[in-house]
Amino acid sequence: MEKKEKKNEQRSASALRDDMAIYRTEMANQRTTLAFLALSLHFFAFALTVAKVDEFEGARWAVIPAVVVGLALLGFGLVSHYRIKRRIKKENERWNA
Repeated sequence: MEKKEKKNEQRSASALRDDMAIYRTEMANQRTTLAFLALSLHFFAFALTVAKVDEFEGARWAVIPAVVVGLALLGFGLVSHYRIKRRIKKENERWNA
């Protein structure tokens, strides 16, 4: 009887470890998405600053590329987030089946 209880304890500890690993992976995915969001906002802020300040007449050519790069980073970050989130869910279902 003691062996069976010990196996159940080991199994529950393993399940907890797996659940925590999944949780850490989800949190890392969220942090990465937030980093992409912050970087894209920095590009937008740069574009807005250059567009508003009259002293940078020669640097107005940088506005459109900065907005394009900001949009690209935002799009890539969101697509990556949802792809990884779907993959985590799929792997979690596979291991818990």
